[in-house]
Amino acid sequence: MDQVQKFLTKFFRGVGTARARRLERAVALGEWSRIQSELVGDPSTYQNANAYKKAVLCTDIVRKLLLPGDAEKRRQAATETFYSCEAECASTNARLHRFHPNREFLRDSRDVRVAQFITVWRKECARVLGRCPGNWTLTPLFSGGSTLSDKGKLITIPDKMSSDQTLYERTGDVAFDALYGTILSKRRRTIVRGNRFFTVPKDSQKDRGCCVEASINVSLQLAVGRVLKRKIRESYGVDLRQAQGLHRRLARDASAGLRDLATIDLSNASDTVAKGLVELLLPADWLRLLNSLRASHTLIEGKWVLLEKFSSMGNGFTFELETLLFHTLCVALGAPEVHVYGDDIIVSGSHALDVVSALRYFGFTPNKKKTFLSGPFRESCGGDFWGGEAVRPHYLKELPDEPQKWLALANGLRRVDPELTMLSAAWWFCIDQLPSEWRNYGPSE
Repeated sequence: MDQVQKFLTKFFRGVGTARARRLERAVALGEWSRIQSELVGDPSTYQNANAYKKAVLCTDIVRKLLLPGDAEKRRQAATETFYSCEAECASTNARLHRFHPNREFLRDSRDVRVAQFITVWRKECARVLGRCPGNWTLTPLFSGGSTLSDKGKLITIPDKMSSDQTLYERTGDVAFDALYGTILSKRRRTIVRGNRFFTVPKDSQKDRGCCVEASINVSLQLAVGRVLKRKIRESYGVDLRQAQGLHRRLARDASAGLRDLATIDLSNASDTVAKGLVELLLPADWLRLLNSLRASHTLIEGKWVLLEKFSSMGNGFTFELETLLFHTLCVALGAPEVHVYGDDIIVSGSHALDVVSALRYFGFTPNKKKTFLSGPFRESCGGDFWGGEAVRPHYLKELPDEPQKWLALANGLRRVDPELTMLSAAWWFCIDQLPSEWRNYGPSE
């Protein structure tokens, strides 16, 4: 921690603003909670890009730093978020129940308008999805992550192809058809009730909740995700593998006033896709397929929870399903320009308020800190821009106690301050922590 304090002292002195001097004093006093809770405020209140950049450099340099002793606090915060998202999904399911076919007649004129919009939205989903793939056409895919039966270091593709398998009870027919005649059909299988909750680091305040899926299920979920990617590309011309760069360019142009576009970000989007919403929107055959592959329960804190959400982070098609739902929502609202990557939404400014209102009604929470409908600032897919200038800060996410971490920190400072007009002393301090043979200078590329 002494080295980090020395680094931060040089860092804040280099920035040189009143905020930086205040945080420098907090570093000297070891007031880490105060430093990590510092907020930058509304970007539009700053006079120019440089003023905002200096402020966000100070507030965000250690905002995601994981300090010793905070692990349990962060994990508990993620657990609480899991339960709060389930409560939100339960509320959404109850609200949308009356719009399902064969339900009671809608007497409220507002409900009638919502039902009419759902019909348009459902038709757009059906148009994009087209014909549902047959079980036998799904080719299992393998990620680099763990499953309920592949843990620790034994998570390579050969490990997963030769290990015992896990699956959910209602996945049996799909798995039999998809895996028939392959080496995977010869492995021993165990039926499991659902997935398992775990957490990964997010920032200094809380972890991010994820779920480990059954091995067969996640391989087939990934197969469905690939099909959804293709459907989205065919309908909207969007290649999700390349979309992040496009989103950053659009955010830059919108911040400079060159394009009338709003950027919308959602809080806990994957954990608030309610079952009832998916049941309303997806064609019956697609719903049966996705429902057969998703987990119905999650094991958390030693007990099983019947899920109100449709799928969670860790499910192999959650990202593509999110993209589909949000893109078709914007199209159904008539937005002339739409770009969606997961829960990163860019939409025509003329329709931004309608999109935000619809998202709220259907159970999603726009993140006020990361949603920008007007003004000089836009943010999307890791790109932050004020008036067309890149202002994304560098995040120190873990204590730099090894040479490669100091090297990454030095390169991060170069990214945010290429000419070292502010951070020269902090940058040289990072270099001083490196063995001489590690000091290979060159252009960023």
